[in-house]
Amino acid sequence: QQQRQLEHEVDALNSHAIVSMADSNRQICYVNQKFTEATGYTTEDVMGIAPVDLYHEQDTALFEIMGDTLRRGEVWVGETRLRCKDGRIMYCQTTIMPRVDAKGVLLGTVAVRTDITEMRRAAAEVDTVAALRGLTEPVVVFMPGTLELAYMNKAATDAVGWSGDAYVGKTVADIPLDLDLGLLRRKLVELSKAQTEQVIIQLERWGKTFDASIQL
Repeated sequence: QQQRQLEHEVDALNSHAIVSMADSNRQICYVNQKFTEATGYTTEDVMGIAPVDLYHEQDTALFEIMGDTLRRGEVWVGETRLRCKDGRIMYCQTTIMPRVDAKGVLLGTVAVRTDITEMRRAAAEVDTVAALRGLTEPVVVFMPGTLELAYMNKAATDAVGWSGDAYVGKTVADIPLDLDLGLLRRKLVELSKAQTEQVIIQLERWGKTFDASIQL
């Protein structure tokens, strides 16, 4: 009866958030459908285990901090990382609320999570582009299979006489540097087979020879 009541209490959250509940022994006793969809675990996979067993190994220390906060009857709010069944790491904005009886004894917890993995990745990409844009050395980002250009910073476009996003829709072959594309592809094979972390090719420009470092 108590379990049914607990499930009823989280019905309103089920369509919007990743919800899990733990009992007084700090073991998972309920997960909603969004939890299983987001993590890839089945209900049977996680029932009865400690939530900390799903955390990224670097976040296990958070579990004790959470416990101290919840035993005081306070809500813990922060960011956690969960290991999904396929090994992916899911970043979550997490709120964990204590469930206490009339005497203030901790009966368990309700954890409500929002997946912010894509938000984190997008923010990282913005930071990376901002960093590359400010470099004085030319930087070119391209797809190793098709050689399609994905990004060139201002130093790179200035070096070849292009402006703005003129690189969009072009490939490495379009860059006016007389590149040895056969050599480039052979070097990319070395990278893809993890034979080395980076390779160097030489470019001719302005009557001078330059070394270009390429890495995945």
